[in-house]
Amino acid sequence: MSEESNNFINQLKKYNEEHYSKDIYVPSLERTVKFSTLTAKHQKDIIHATLDNPLLKLIFHEKVYTIIKGLCSESQFVDSFTIFDKDAILLQLRYYYVSKEYDGKDMSPIIEYIKNMKLDLTPNIDEEDGIRIQFKIPSILDERKILKEYSKNNTVSISPSNEDEIRSSVSDVYVMEIIKYVHKVQLIENDAVVDFTKHTYSENYKVVEMLGKLVCDKIHKFINETRNTYKGMYWVDDDTEIDINVSLFN
Repeated sequence: MSEESNNFINQLKKYNEEHYSKDIYVPSLERTVKFSTLTAKHQKDIIHATLDNPLLKLIFHEKVYTIIKGLCSESQFVDSFTIFDKDAILLQLRYYYVSKEYDGKDMSPIIEYIKNMKLDLTPNIDEEDGIRIQFKIPSILDERKILKEYSKNNTVSISPSNEDEIRSSVSDVYVMEIIKYVHKVQLIENDAVVDFTKHTYSENYKVVEMLGKLVCDKIHKFINETRNTYKGMYWVDDDTEIDINVSLFN
């Protein structure tokens, strides 16, 4: 690249940061952080993610991670952002840089909801069937590690068309969600414990396969209750739910 082009790009980046940055509220930090503007490069990345498995959304999650990391002025904190922070950030980026409406409806109430969000990050422990489960709200780094290992070790259809492919994707999503939200699993009678944060997705997958249905139901109950706590972030009104996918940036 010529010195002239390189100099112009650096000046344009600085100009964008100075003139088009927005204060984006990050719930887990309980404060705003400066984010620079979406550019044609980011739009290209999002378009790339349109050719993605609609259930797993592997490409979308990876592109979104890269975009958030690149736009955030305090990128050292990004890996500790939760998955609810991620969604809150994406919704605000949509509002400020794409459109203040979604499906023809004003998004302002959602933005106000986000600005008043309080994430409950206190440890949550429950027991079922002789198993003690310690839960966590996953970080976007937790999610990224799981999806990257899954993508590396599995052949993923962009457009699952037969019943076997669809069932496979649905079942994989079911297990992934358990792995994301579990911190530790312990056998109460002898204190044997496994810390999911210290093991690979494949190792944790094998542990989950051995958990009883009642234990898995308890985990999904926690997941659903946690999501329900912050559902106000995803509903424009009683009839319109926002999907966090590539269509958010159309």
